[in-house]
Amino acid sequence: MKERVIKETLLCFVMLVTTIGLQAQVNDLKNLDPQKKGNIKLLDGTEMSYKNLNVLGDTIYFESNTGTRQQVSGSEVYRVTKTGNYAAVYGFSCAAGGLLGGVVGTMNWNGTSLEDKRTGFIIGGTLVCGAVGAIVGALVKKETTVYKNAEFNYSFNLIRNNVVDEKYYAIGITVKLNHKN
Repeated sequence: MKERVIKETLLCFVMLVTTIGLQAQVNDLKNLDPQKKGNIKLLDGTEMSYKNLNVLGDTIYFESNTGTRQQVSGSEVYRVTKTGNYAAVYGFSCAAGGLLGGVVGTMNWNGTSLEDKRTGFIIGGTLVCGAVGAIVGALVKKETTVYKNAEFNYSFNLIRNNVVDEKYYAIGITVKLNHKN
């Protein structure tokens, strides 16, 4: 039992480290699609908001919040993120929950006063739940990294070291941080 718990814990740990390592992968600047709105962080720490970002070669062209067109070399950029919200996701999720709740609720209704109003109750509940979800989702901000400079990367490796014999061992993690000048 104890060994099983240790193995399951180790498996969860390995999956976590793998997920972090995969999430840390960088994109090629040439493959970056045009973005509507977001933030750019430069290597010197300056962060700017943008609208209508496009990439041509190794140069990023964007419109700042003041409306001026700017360009930045790709080698000067640390990270590009796009911003948005969760209105559609929350709206559809809550509408699906409202639909399911309305169907189950009307199927289990024992009274007679709802007999003729089931369809209206289901549709109304679905629309109200979807609207509430969309309003809440519009208030929750979403920021996704779409490009990270390849000169700044990190990787994770699991290392097994036998301490005494095959029965006892230690597991360590190495974290490798790279910065190329």
